[in-house]
Amino acid sequence: MQIIAFIPARSGSKRIKNKNIFKINRKPLLVHVIEMLKKTNIFKSIIVSTDSSKIKKIALKSGASVPSLRKKSLSDDNATIMDVVKDYCLSIKSQKKKVIIFCIFPTSILINKTLVKRAIKKYLEKKYNFLICVRKFNHPIERSFTINKNRIIEKKTLKNLSKNTQSFEKRYFDLGQFYIGSKENWIKNKQIFTNNTYCFDLSAHSIFDIDEPNDLNVVKAIFLKNFKSAEKK
Repeated sequence: MQIIAFIPARSGSKRIKNKNIFKINRKPLLVHVIEMLKKTNIFKSIIVSTDSSKIKKIALKSGASVPSLRKKSLSDDNATIMDVVKDYCLSIKSQKKKVIIFCIFPTSILINKTLVKRAIKKYLEKKYNFLICVRKFNHPIERSFTINKNRIIEKKTLKNLSKNTQSFEKRYFDLGQFYIGSKENWIKNKQIFTNNTYCFDLSAHSIFDIDEPNDLNVVKAIFLKNFKSAEKK
């Protein structure tokens, strides 16, 4: 069996320009992730998929591989992570050994090698299609509502506002940090979220997804705090 780390790192980002190579502690986010993956000592190779010559140069300098620049059809906003990983899997020459693809994003710098090893071990325990990392909603989504000019305009959920939070079942969301699946599952499935997808719960960890510009400040603060704590040990 071979385990390959796959990092999708396209150049385009509408909300945060050059997000994947934003520097924290004098290193691009992508480099932090590559260095963490190397420390696990479990990956046959670390592949970076990008449409940018600049990102390719950074990836190669950090010890990752960039087989080729990503084609335009897989670099726009319509391309899904499923499309990108599937395209790579189809390029892998057929071989007898089973291939596991660990897809992690360049912004996932709060994921450490311990979590990576735990997640891969859990995935290999049973025949799951995929493994995703999730977090529990802090508040019941059934009590959410829409507002306009500071007034409630969606009425269908109002009846839930008077219910106790304990009366609602726990709900989770995809943290968007990493996905694990075999080459075969990446190729044959249309989506990652199946009835046989294992949910790796990271509710107890300080993991934060980067979607908006201010999210970078939050992640930076958490990362530097963790970095300083590690130095003291």
